[in-house]
Amino acid sequence: MVGDDAQSIYAFRGSKIELILGFGKEFVGAQEIVLNQNYRSNQPILDLAERVISHNSGQKKKELFTENPERIDVHFFAARNQTDEAEYIVRTLEALYLPDITPKVDVKTGVKTYFEIETEKLDEPKLVAEDDPVSNMFDMYLDHSLEMTIPSASYKTAYTSFDWATPKKRDWKLVEKLNDCAILYRTHSQSRALEETFLKRGLPYRLVSGTKFLDRKEIKDVLAILKFVANGDDRISLTRFLPQLLDGVGPKSLERMIAYLDDQSYPLQPKLLDKLMKLLQKIETTYSHHTKLIDMSKELLESVGYLGYLRQEYPQKEEFLSRSENIGELYSLMLRFDETEDTIEQKLQLFLNDISLMTNQDDAQEESGPKIQLMSLHQSKGLEFETVFLVGVEDNLLPHANSFVEPDGIEEEVRLAYVGVTRAKKNLYLIAAESRINFGQVQANPISRIFRPFLNQYTKRAL
Repeated sequence: MVGDDAQSIYAFRGSKIELILGFGKEFVGAQEIVLNQNYRSNQPILDLAERVISHNSGQKKKELFTENPERIDVHFFAARNQTDEAEYIVRTLEALYLPDITPKVDVKTGVKTYFEIETEKLDEPKLVAEDDPVSNMFDMYLDHSLEMTIPSASYKTAYTSFDWATPKKRDWKLVEKLNDCAILYRTHSQSRALEETFLKRGLPYRLVSGTKFLDRKEIKDVLAILKFVANGDDRISLTRFLPQLLDGVGPKSLERMIAYLDDQSYPLQPKLLDKLMKLLQKIETTYSHHTKLIDMSKELLESVGYLGYLRQEYPQKEEFLSRSENIGELYSLMLRFDETEDTIEQKLQLFLNDISLMTNQDDAQEESGPKIQLMSLHQSKGLEFETVFLVGVEDNLLPHANSFVEPDGIEEEVRLAYVGVTRAKKNLYLIAAESRINFGQVQANPISRIFRPFLNQYTKRAL
């Protein structure tokens, strides 16, 4: 039997770590051979991995070592928000693989900047005193509740809309090593902010075994509903969501409904007419009673029955949760529009315009050429990369919020973090955001309890 108990990460699919941990008890006298020499990663990465897995007292101790002479520091970056998280990745890649770019150096701090970040400096409460060591910053985070929500008004400038017309881009076509770089995240919904920034910066990316955010079924469904709200003559959008929301509506019934809407003298069956009119009335009522885009969208999806459809279509908990989180990211995109004084009609139209611009940028990406890989931690198992960015190193993301209430959930998350760390061969960057938008609200999560005790000793603070 061959296996690594530290990489058992598929419990939700029936994987049982006890098969490895209990093997010696079931087969008494079996010889155990520990393969603890690592041929992939340098020693600082292995040292951190060993500390991460030490959270699980039942795991087999291996004391990983390598003969690789390179000793490259693992870096930790405290981002301001998920946009800053993505911007840090871009400028780090530029520093690693585009050394011909001349950085701008701050004469006071010595900090190098490889391009200007387009958000203003925030007048926000400081979580860290400027001269505090990194360890004190972690203690500050411990004082915050897991459910703490920061008023979005104080973070308004952090989430301003991208200027799609004048993106600042680099030429990545000749950087073949971009194919050997990966961004790992706990949930697929985290890719949204990364994709948005990379499209703006012209950084080509590839979603591994996944679908680009705007191409995901539930996102297309919700956008179709919102497009119809904005334009009642949008028959394409109506055709997409009507069969999902109305039971018993197939192609023929749908065709009759559309014909009736185009010409109300068309003889539509009373049963179909009643269904159609009730749905349209719910849409109109919900839309007219709101001034906030997020609130309107949340009530709309519930009242027209889309969330019920989603639960029925994806009965498995993990799948439904993943798709719900994607819709939550769509709410996050709406936040900057809700902070304006515009009417609900104006907010919706500006939001849909922004989505259209993102889609155009996405379509313009070249199919060929090197691309950075984006994937979930589960998908990364068995793979390796020269450079790895592990994003969302925060409680409620890694470990995931569900793991706090599931049996042995935290232990599974520890193994998942171990897998993420050990994908890196040379460069490893851990990133946590001080705040991120979740389901349309700006929230602050503590730095991940999995990594928090070891960051001061086993990582170098990145600026």
